[in-house]
Amino acid sequence: MKIVTAALLYQNGKYLLCQRGENDPLALKWEFPGGKLEEGETPEACLVREIKEELGLDIEVTDHFCDTFYRYATGEILLKVYRIQVTGGEMELIVHHAAEWVQPERLLEYDLLPADVEIAEKIRREMGLRK
Repeated sequence: MKIVTAALLYQNGKYLLCQRGENDPLALKWEFPGGKLEEGETPEACLVREIKEELGLDIEVTDHFCDTFYRYATGEILLKVYRIQVTGGEMELIVHHAAEWVQPERLLEYDLLPADVEIAEKIRREMGLRK
């Protein structure tokens, strides 16, 4: 099973969603940004590295939000989700096709990766929003 991380970046009442590149597995699906844990790396260090590599941002991990499990055709993943804050850098799309700031009530309108749907649903529940 692969361990993968995802970042919840919340600013001005909106969450950051990123669209995978056209040549990526699951191309053009939307996701909360993050990536695969490397050997010997903590989930928090993974997020710091991945967000810098993918979006050019320096971040601080503030707290753990949830874990989700999903079985893709390519294998199982444990997705560890953390809230983050930006501490520096300018956002640039290095590996993603697009990025959008999305209001919580609109998260499920995007073609999210299956593992990310559960995250969006949990956000909405915590905010008292219905499906």
